[in-house]
Amino acid sequence: MSEKENENLKNDERENKADVTKAVLICVSIFIYFLAIIATILADEVFKLGDALVATTFLSITAVATVLLIFTLLTRKSKKSSDSEEKEKTTNPIAKSIFSILGLITTCVYLLVSFLTGAWHITWIIWIVYAICVEIVKLIFRLKGVEIDE
Repeated sequence: MSEKENENLKNDERENKADVTKAVLICVSIFIYFLAIIATILADEVFKLGDALVATTFLSITAVATVLLIFTLLTRKSKKSSDSEEKEKTTNPIAKSIFSILGLITTCVYLLVSFLTGAWHITWIIWIVYAICVEIVKLIFRLKGVEIDE
């Protein structure tokens, strides 16, 4: 084997170890969320702690899980995230602007309609309309021959 092949093999092994570490840390974070639920049930039903202490216990444990999860996702980048960053850089700027504007308009319409009507249980359908609009815009760009990265 040449030096370059040997170096590529070592890099692949390092990336695989990093991916395994990332997966383990994510699993541990999820497990801590389940432990928070179990601890809450035990604190309330078995140890008969006050409501404030039960809530504090739950929030403290979930805070640890959330910090671990965020730390893992921010510090351990995978190949997929670097690929998506490259795609994001090559996205058509006009399409990106249109998608941003559509997103902002949809958010404003959603909040306005939801607050005015109080029908939060049904106004989520606005987001389905948004997704359809985004796909229509993508189709228009493709029909005009403009390439859009997803």
